[in-house]
Amino acid sequence: MIKHVKPFVLAMTLALAVNAQQLPQYSQYLHNAFVFNPATAGISGSPEFKLVLRNQWTGLKDLSGNQQISTFSINAPLKEGKIGLGGYVFKDEFGPVSKTGISGIYAYHVSLSSTSRLSFGLSGSMYLYKLNTFDLHFDVNNSSDNVLTTGNFKAFTPNLGFGTYYTGEKLFLGLSVPELVPAKISSSQDFFIMQVKQHYFLMGGTMLKLSDDVIMKPSMMLKIVKGAPTQADVNVMFDLKRSFYVGGSYRTNDAVVLMFGINLKDTWRLGYSYDMITSNLKQYAKSSHELMISYNLFKKEKKEDAPSKENSDQQQQAPPPDNEQR
Repeated sequence: MIKHVKPFVLAMTLALAVNAQQLPQYSQYLHNAFVFNPATAGISGSPEFKLVLRNQWTGLKDLSGNQQISTFSINAPLKEGKIGLGGYVFKDEFGPVSKTGISGIYAYHVSLSSTSRLSFGLSGSMYLYKLNTFDLHFDVNNSSDNVLTTGNFKAFTPNLGFGTYYTGEKLFLGLSVPELVPAKISSSQDFFIMQVKQHYFLMGGTMLKLSDDVIMKPSMMLKIVKGAPTQADVNVMFDLKRSFYVGGSYRTNDAVVLMFGINLKDTWRLGYSYDMITSNLKQYAKSSHELMISYNLFKKEKKEDAPSKENSDQQQQAPPPDNEQR
């Protein structure tokens, strides 16, 4: 018998946690494509460091806290931009369940023409899943709860990911599967069961120059998982004078998102998004918040030296969605 946590609340907590922690969700996906598509490693043309903090479903009542997602990533180009290397670490916590991961990424970029490029990427990851039963406050005198009062359940699982990414003069398209290998993770007596499923991310968009100071970037990302409804994230961003941006998006059966950001000294970028929950979960949670801080080691500016042909080709290609000629 549960002492402090009601049974239906426990069931809801675990159901939400297991579903949410299949893969972390990001509202600013245009600025964070690296963590779900390895083909984008090194595509910005400069070593890049990025921190993303997400506070999801704030205001959840009776549950053991809302979802907290933290991600730190590094990626850089090598071999005159033909190769990209990088990696990231993240922690995803929701109530008694947490997922911690580390990933290494390799990408290869092929120049198709002076205005287009096709990239391929591979990732290797290791994840630690934890269920902290101490946080559930069970009655230890009840033998039926002994499976839940044994402390922490832990499981390590490796996985592989693959992605491809195309950039044209004004177009970008990407397809990725961050976790290629299905797996089943379960505790003793199968109290806690998680099925690791393949998630397909299809992303695309374009860039439209409205004036010398304004660039509009409509885009969409589809998330496809077997046995679940396909989710669409429709996004419109406006880059203003290459100094700051504003935009919004609609995520089907989930939220309406407002976002804005600022570019500082051509190297720093600060971004923030606010999610207004529209799903049935809105009776328990009102909003989500996401903060992004990124740093590019080199400024995005034209070099005075005459570029080589390879570098010239890369400079004429359309910039990736998270690195629009700052």
